[in-house]
Amino acid sequence: MSPEMALGYVESFKPDIILMDVLLRNYSGRVLCKQIKNSHPEIHTVLISADAGVLQNYERCGADGAVEKPFDIITIYNIINRLVPAN
Repeated sequence: MSPEMALGYVESFKPDIILMDVLLRNYSGRVLCKQIKNSHPEIHTVLISADAGVLQNYERCGADGAVEKPFDIITIYNIINRLVPAN
């Protein structure tokens, strides 16, 4: 998926939260995160990477959280519940 397609999906669906890998094909997840947060600051974003060093300072691109691979479902569940509490 291209960055343009991803941004189009964000515009169409307006999700509460986006989990995305830092390393995207031919694009940076950090740059895409920054673009999403610039146009939709209300959408929570969580970066995912196998490289813990890449996840340091995730806040600089506007991300609300970061998760190192491999991760377990409980970790993701807790992050989602922290950022998007049930109504």
